[in-house]
Amino acid sequence: MAFTNSPENSTYRTVPLEFVYNSWPRNGNTTIRRDAEIVNMFYDRNANENQTRSMALTKRPGVTDNAISLSKVSSASVVNGYFQDDSTNYIYWSVDGKVFELNLSAGAATQIATMSGTNTSSVNSVGFTSFLTDVGTRYICFCNGTELYYSVPGSGVSTKVVDADFPTNPGKDIVFLDGYLFVFKKNTGDIYNSDLNDPGTWTPGNYVTAEINPDKLIAMTKIKNYLIAFGSDGIEFFYDAANVSGSPLARNESYYKNVTLTSNLCTVGDTVYFTGRQKGKGIQVFELDSNEIKTVSNNFIERVLQTYGTTSVDSTTNDSNTQLFSLSLNGHTFLLLNFIASGVLYVYDIDHKFWYRWTFGTEGTDSNKIHAVWTINATTGLPRIVFGGRSNLSYFDNSFYQDFSQSFTISYTTEDYDADTFNWKMCSRMGLHCDFPTTAVATSNAQISWSDDDGNTFSTPRNLNVCSSNPYITQCGRFRSRNWRITYSDNYPFRMWGMTMDLNVGNI
Repeated sequence: MAFTNSPENSTYRTVPLEFVYNSWPRNGNTTIRRDAEIVNMFYDRNANENQTRSMALTKRPGVTDNAISLSKVSSASVVNGYFQDDSTNYIYWSVDGKVFELNLSAGAATQIATMSGTNTSSVNSVGFTSFLTDVGTRYICFCNGTELYYSVPGSGVSTKVVDADFPTNPGKDIVFLDGYLFVFKKNTGDIYNSDLNDPGTWTPGNYVTAEINPDKLIAMTKIKNYLIAFGSDGIEFFYDAANVSGSPLARNESYYKNVTLTSNLCTVGDTVYFTGRQKGKGIQVFELDSNEIKTVSNNFIERVLQTYGTTSVDSTTNDSNTQLFSLSLNGHTFLLLNFIASGVLYVYDIDHKFWYRWTFGTEGTDSNKIHAVWTINATTGLPRIVFGGRSNLSYFDNSFYQDFSQSFTISYTTEDYDADTFNWKMCSRMGLHCDFPTTAVATSNAQISWSDDDGNTFSTPRNLNVCSSNPYITQCGRFRSRNWRITYSDNYPFRMWGMTMDLNVGNI
């Protein structure tokens, strides 16, 4: 017999299954959900000295609208540039060809510029940086690939650079280094600098050329004391050599990287993240820390990149539909990998090295397309964020777990489980190790379903009341191998860290 209540050798066992695995879809298409997957959650880790490290899957906080308007012409307008001045309490954004300044303590935005020639349809098509003179005057500089402006924070006005020696057709990326403002000229390898301590004055001949590779510059940023120039085929590093004439920059040729850029650049501390292709390889997510570059994408993220990612940055506009943002939330720093054209969003926990899929509204729609993120609000500590199709600033809040007053679903799908044997197993009970959400309610249900055919079909979800010290369901059928899926949608904080199965294992 396959099963017996009085076996010669016991066939009963209680099997724990810890929730410690990363997502591992076999396909880059997010509509195919057959494999291990984590949606709208992240791992929290607690590492105690000389003790086993514990982990729990935690529901992400919800988002809601702020009363502050983005001053869009319509809700469909794209916020195409943003900046946070860490030395003041001001944030900036560009929309519909206009630039706005907001003092987070005051709560009202002020228009400070109207820029001609702005690409208003692409995210991150306007670049910003701060600038400080040696007498302490502070500016916020911004460039849309046609015009350059600078503004004193809080002044409510800005000044357009009209110097005839400012390069025509500049790239949108601008960098401050050692008292100079640097821009590059599109369709060339030339990097120009302003006069010392003056973003409005430019002198002929003050430029240096990136020329290790026969390519054109498409992006630029700064890491520590290095200016990093990204061409269509490689990355070059420059430092301030204090040259007495021409550009102050000199090249560090030994740091050169042969990588093609396929996204925007996202700076987190002294590290830059981007997607790109090393020579002879496919698209990956890279971390550039000083002069060291490493891959942070795993094999399934690279399958997603092949499905949804752009293969190059537009040579004319220097824009890409693959956009990265950073977000500090709940003691974690996340990298948000957003495919703007398709509305697919993946999240990388920089500290713990896990990848997740998050959704804000329906995947593939504007509600799942991020346009801007300000990581810290100096007034409340809550990150500010802009989603497509919304007219106001939005923010994360740990006090609620809905998106814009609508419930969202978290989901964890386990890897295929077979109890180390292909013999039939009868599951009499499945228990979930999870949080008791609140004593104010008697019922809050997680939904449990499973697949016994390699994720092709899942059973009708069954309710499991988590408002119990012993949440479980019974009569879970028989299987040879099984994927479990746990979902939860109620407006409460929620963590779960494992499950147990009471099994009777057969002999065939």
